Amino acid sequence: RYAFITQGSWIGAALNGDNSAEYQAAGSFPVGMIPYAFEDGIDTILTSAPSWWAVSKEGNVEEAKAFLQWCSEDAGQKILVEDAGCISPFTDCSYVASDPFAKTVSDYIAAGKTSNWHWMEMPEGIGNSEGGLCYCFYRYANGELDAASFKNDINRTIEEWYAKL
Repeated sequence: RYAFITQGSWIGAALNGDNSAEYQAAGSFPVGMIPYAFEDGIDTILTSAPSWWAVSKEGNVEEAKAFLQWCSEDAGQKILVEDAGCISPFTDCSYVASDPFAKTVSDYIAAGKTSNWHWMEMPEGIGNSEGGLCYCFYRYANGELDAASFKNDINRTIEEWYAKL
């Protein structure tokens, strides 16, 4: 049995938190991610930092820089991952969060198999509008498509959306 969730790995925390009883009742099934391969040759997951930290020239500049430096060091990484449940943006981090998605995302990061978000390059609504990609995933998860038909459905949907541009 399969389910598709078109969100990010952040929902993994819900499987260990607010929805942990439901997740356990469902068998604590393994979870993973598949690449969003919108261009030939891409076998990566789309990921990047959900926000970027910067130090404003006003205020406590040196203290802010010291804090960001601490975040990149072992003690900061341990808290970020083990206590806060985040997936580290640092490629040299040795900690892996305990949520079900963390191992998969960490493996992609370690293998250098990540790409930045492509959402801004996609037509508006291609993901979740009527006739968008979400319906391809729905049809596959519902058993209406086999793997080959799923691939063809994805390709057809993308071609139709880009033909509208």
